[in-house]
Parts: sequence; C-alpha cells; structure tokens
Amino acid sequence: MMAMVGAFLGPRGTFLTILLGTLLGSIIGVSWIGFLYLYGWNKNLAIRAARRGLGSVNSVRWAIAAQYQLPLGTFLGIGALFVVYAFPWLLGELFR
Repeated sequence: MMAMVGAFLGPRGTFLTILLGTLLGSIIGVSWIGFLYLYGWNKNLAIRAARRGLGSVNSVRWAIAAQYQLPLGTFLGIGALFVVYAFPWLLGELFR
C-alpha cells in the first residue's frame, strides 16, 4: 500500500502520510485502550486471572486492554487521503 502511495504522492507525500497515519493511529489507539480499560472490557477474565495469582485485577485488566491491536493500514489510508485532499488546500491557505 505504501508503495502505491509513494508512486502517486512522491517522497514528501509518502513521508507525510506515514507521519500523519502513525500519529492518528497512536492517538486513537491509546484513547481506545483507555476506553476499553475504563469500560471494563474482559473484566471477568481479569478476575479469574487474579484469583489464580497472576496479579491484581486492575493490572491484569490493563494488560488485557493493552494487547488490543488496531490495523495501521487504515490510519495510513486516512493519512494519504488527508495529504491528497487537505494538504494542498492547507498550503494554499497558509501562503496567501
């Protein structure tokens, strides 16, 4: 996917796509993990693990929530769309 982005956007667009995609993915990923932890996702599993002596309920809940993974390609695609559509408009507005 990034080879296609590189072919269409060039080196600068590819770098901006990677930068924006990973930044967006990090922000959404960390907030999603925090939401899962606060919501109590897999709390019953954490309680069972705590009974077996694997740690406190909260530490096991955090470890379970931290294992959740989001696909990076989705965020790279969103970053590429931003670079294609919003970046030229943003540069035009900044340098008027």
